[in-house]
Amino acid sequence: MEPIWFLNKALGIMSADQIAEIAPLIREVLGAPSKVTLCATFEVTGNSDAWAQVTATAINIAYPSEQEPQERLAALLSSSTCTGISDWEPMKFVTLTYGPDRPQAIARLIDGLLSELFQLNDYSVDASIEEL
Repeated sequence: MEPIWFLNKALGIMSADQIAEIAPLIREVLGAPSKVTLCATFEVTGNSDAWAQVTATAINIAYPSEQEPQERLAALLSSSTCTGISDWEPMKFVTLTYGPDRPQAIARLIDGLLSELFQLNDYSVDASIEEL
C-alpha cells in the first residue's frame, strides 16, 4: 500500500499551495535577461535538510538517499522536461538539467521531488533569489 503522502500527491491534493509558492520565483529566474544568471533557493520551513536550487537550466536538490537517482526518481523524471542527471552525491545532492518549460511545470517537478525525497505532504517553503 502506498503511503498517504504519495496518494495525496498522485491525486493532486495539497500540491497547489506549494506550487503557488514556488512558481513565482521560477518565473523570475526564467525571465531574467540573458546576461543575468539567477538562482532561486527553496528550503522547506522547519527542515533545513530539504532544499532545492533552481537556475534557468538546472535543479540542484538535497538527496537523502544512497540509491541511484535514475532509479529512485524514474517516474518523476520521465514525466518532466528533465534532460538528465549531471551530478549527484549519495546522501547530499542531485543536480538535474531540464529543457524549456513553463514555471508551473518546473514548480510541479520541484514539489514532486521534495515530496518524494522527504515524504512531505502539506509543507511551506522559505524562498530567496540571488544573482550568481
